[in-house]
Amino acid sequence: MDEEQPVDVQTPHLLVHGSDPDQHHVVATSLAEAIAYAEYLANEQGDDTARIFEMRELSMSFSPYYQVHITGAQPPPPPQEPHRWGPGEHHPKVVAISA
Repeated sequence: MDEEQPVDVQTPHLLVHGSDPDQHHVVATSLAEAIAYAEYLANEQGDDTARIFEMRELSMSFSPYYQVHITGAQPPPPPQEPHRWGPGEHHPKVVAISA
C-alpha cells in the first residue's frame, strides 16, 4: 500500500468539478481556499463532484536532443517548432480562471 505524503496546506491546489465535457478547473492558493470553494459548490450550488489535487513543483532537467541522419537517404521533415505561449494565451486543456 502506498504511504500518503503529508499535505502542504500552503501549496496551491487544483479543484476540479463537474463532469465531462463541462468539467471546470480552479486553482486555489491554499488548501483552505480549495476546501472553502468545494464547500460553496456543494452547499450553494448543489455540486458535490469536486476533487482537490495538491500542486507542487517537480524537479526537472533538460537533455540535448539528438537526431539520426542516414547517409544517402531523404532527410526527414524538420521537427515542428513547439508553440511558444504568449501573454494571455493558455494551453487548450487549461482553463483560465477569473475572479
